[in-house]
Amino acid sequence: MIDAAVVVREYLLSQPEVTSLLGTNANGSIYAAYDLPEHFNPTLGPAIQLFRAGGHSHIEISGLLDARVQIRVWADVEEYTTASTVYGAINDALHGLCGATLTDGTIVRALEVEGPLEMTDPETGWVAMYAFYQVMGRANGSSTPYTPQFYEGYGPPTTLDNNDDIYYDEASGNLWEQVAGSWVLVGNIPVGGGGSEMPSSVYHKVAASGVNAANIKASSGIVTGWNIFNDTEFPIYVRLFNLATAPTVGSSEPLQTIAIQGGETAEAPPNPGVTYSTGIAIAITGGLPDLDGTSVTANSCVVDIFYQ
Repeated sequence: MIDAAVVVREYLLSQPEVTSLLGTNANGSIYAAYDLPEHFNPTLGPAIQLFRAGGHSHIEISGLLDARVQIRVWADVEEYTTASTVYGAINDALHGLCGATLTDGTIVRALEVEGPLEMTDPETGWVAMYAFYQVMGRANGSSTPYTPQFYEGYGPPTTLDNNDDIYYDEASGNLWEQVAGSWVLVGNIPVGGGGSEMPSSVYHKVAASGVNAANIKASSGIVTGWNIFNDTEFPIYVRLFNLATAPTVGSSEPLQTIAIQGGETAEAPPNPGVTYSTGIAIAITGGLPDLDGTSVTANSCVVDIFYQ
């Protein structure tokens, strides 16, 4: 099975606009690991840390992994500008990437789905920019000399290529796989917003006192973005649930958590989004754990969730 973090690392190491910003730390300063190595020294330059933070195998296409990868850019104390510059180069290289075949696998598609956000390590004082990417990847074949290819275009595929090849229709979002000499429709990656486009619906909420549990959509949908302002001096956490009803805060597991520091805005412009197969629900709490039930105060934040 493909390791999405390893493949993304291999891709970023091939991008000079990223590696040229990383100083003189060892191993290219890009680490596919949950912890930074002991030898990392931020005074020698920033580092990129990658690890899988969720995901699953594709239900229709054998060997295709749809993984959630967290990307962190670490820099020395108070070097927020450095971390932001490196993350910008990563986003330019990775967001919207399609069909990159590497030694460790193929990145079928990569999209930023949350972030970037800032953090400071309380023990070291190092700073980091972090974001989440949805990375669809596929292992390269080892029992045959042929490596499946990824194609894209406008409209359904009309020309046969090779079995196991994948084709993405940019007009409809349909995903096709060539099986036994013919193209078979196997799924859909929704064509999202961006630019001047807007999602079909907006959920708007000025926080009331409590946890603000509510249902946004009672059937399957796509969260395409958000704009959230925290009008307090402490973090709040907007949680999104794959539910057709309002969540039971304290026992319902969120699918996404959006953290917003005091006095700041978390913004994710409309994009292809994250699919919620059952429904879309929301809660707003004051604590970090997934099952936190800390109430927020009235008018503490204003939340706009973009969805289809």
